[in-house]
Amino acid sequence: MTKYKVTAQAYNRKTRKKIGKLRTETIDTKTNVLFKTSTNTTNVKRRYESFWNKLNPKSKEVVYVSKVVKTTNKKMKTKKEILCLYCSTPTKNKEFCKGECRKLFNMGYKENNLRASKRSYRGLRA
Repeated sequence: MTKYKVTAQAYNRKTRKKIGKLRTETIDTKTNVLFKTSTNTTNVKRRYESFWNKLNPKSKEVVYVSKVVKTTNKKMKTKKEILCLYCSTPTKNKEFCKGECRKLFNMGYKENNLRASKRSYRGLRA
């Protein structure tokens, strides 16, 4: 699946003066039957011009393609902001911003578990 950006301009057949503005159109070779067998930018340019110019050969305008650019379909990956579990600052690491935060977090975690285990033990004794 390839996409092309085609930039075209219409001109008057007799006077060769520009008509209107530059027009940019995105062509998807997967969905557009006319361009399905196009393999490169030259083929896309020829088919685009021939379609518009041979569509009505007696028209006052002629279409000229000035630029064809192949585009990629890769989605941009957005970086999710990862926060430190202890101090909530943005980090490059997955969990903690510094070694100190890791130690403090682990110490607090151990203290909380000890407190919880003492409470449950006391509850059983009483």
